Amino acid sequence: MLIDAKTIEGLKIQATDGAIGEVDDILFDDASWTVRYFVVNTGTWFNRERVLLSPESFRGIDWDHRSVVVGLKRQQVKDSPDVSTNLPVSRFEEERLRGYYAWPTYWGDAGLGGEFGAGVMPGTVPSGLWTMRPPPVQRGEHEQLTPLPAREPVPEGNPHLRSARELRGYGIGATDGEIGHVEDVQVDDSRWTIAEIVVDTTNWWPGGNVAMSPEHVREVRWADHTLAVDLTRQQVKEAPEVAAGHHR
Repeated sequence: MLIDAKTIEGLKIQATDGAIGEVDDILFDDASWTVRYFVVNTGTWFNRERVLLSPESFRGIDWDHRSVVVGLKRQQVKDSPDVSTNLPVSRFEEERLRGYYAWPTYWGDAGLGGEFGAGVMPGTVPSGLWTMRPPPVQRGEHEQLTPLPAREPVPEGNPHLRSARELRGYGIGATDGEIGHVEDVQVDDSRWTIAEIVVDTTNWWPGGNVAMSPEHVREVRWADHTLAVDLTRQQVKEAPEVAAGHHR
């Protein structure tokens, strides 16, 4: 199902033992257009205003009650590492968060290989995988230890982690000129990816919103708030029309 980000915002988060808060924003990777986290406003439930939750904890969306069901307990979320929801989120904070919840890393630096690890896909991480440690090695009294290689410094922040709210209003730069702006993005909840970018073209000609695949984005120019695409203005104009503000 494709769901507008605006429709997802405001959905309640329902833990196995009660409410947690509601979705405030969506953070996605602008290199793969994959949803990484949902910013959850916890209100007065916890001693902090916002937490990050990965779609890997989601069990489904109950549209009748406008809520997202997660396979977590309220106390579990309350005791999670305190991670800043302001961008950019540091990789160190992501490591702590993913280690706590046993979510697989997606950047391939956990020694498992691949985007989600060798044969490990989201939501299928074996219990205890992230907490196992090798048994202590017995060494002789005079045996010298081989020094471990120095760990590379952790980057200050993840430059590819972006906000769906931030993207709204960004201009669309076609190959032959500007054409409209980003009205919203549509999320595929079966894969948790950004499936379509909804472009408002009404400032250029009479008509409605059209849907454009992120595959056409050549560059996200965050400095001047523009998406550079590999389409002409006419090709954008001829893209399928879509009504924003719904799920389908």
